[in-house]
Amino acid sequence: MATPLNCLLVLEDGPVKTPADLAGRKVGFSVGGVEEAVLGAVLARVVAEVLGARLPGHPLTGLAWVPGELWVFVLALAVATLAVVMPAWRAYRVDVAGVLSRA
Repeated sequence: MATPLNCLLVLEDGPVKTPADLAGRKVGFSVGGVEEAVLGAVLARVVAEVLGARLPGHPLTGLAWVPGELWVFVLALAVATLAVVMPAWRAYRVDVAGVLSRA
């Protein structure tokens, strides 16, 4: 695994009391990426619109979509998807109970 497991959260009244209780179970995690790309695109458009309103004589708008921008968004989405899937696949194959018992 590229990075160590930093945190393990379980339900207080759940069946997992020790790392050994995870043997044979599936463990999942979430990695960010797509949310940041969408938020960045939205914020860039809002900033462009505000600047266009503040700079008279300079036609600047964040509301107009240029067809080429769609490819940038699709490419960013593909890269973010790969950035999420690759570590998740590696983590799926890790024996979490074995790793935690060696810690």
